[in-house]
Amino acid sequence: MVEYDEVNTIGKVDGVPVFKTIPIAFEYGERAGMSGYHTHTINGIVGYMAGESHGEATADQEREDQNERPTLDNLISRGY
Repeated sequence: MVEYDEVNTIGKVDGVPVFKTIPIAFEYGERAGMSGYHTHTINGIVGYMAGESHGEATADQEREDQNERPTLDNLISRGY
């Protein structure tokens, strides 16, 4: 599966990677059961997130977050 890293992404929005290219966003989405892509702009750079909408893209992340064991890192990332 395509992973989040600085080589193929421009960052994350709501914990979901925003990719530099459409093909990488498509590949990530296909492996996660999504189709299509949508765009986000981070620091003036347009990037591509898997899923036809942000809601679709973040639904899996929200489910993961609910099942994730509390750690200091994920509590900080949620603003606690």
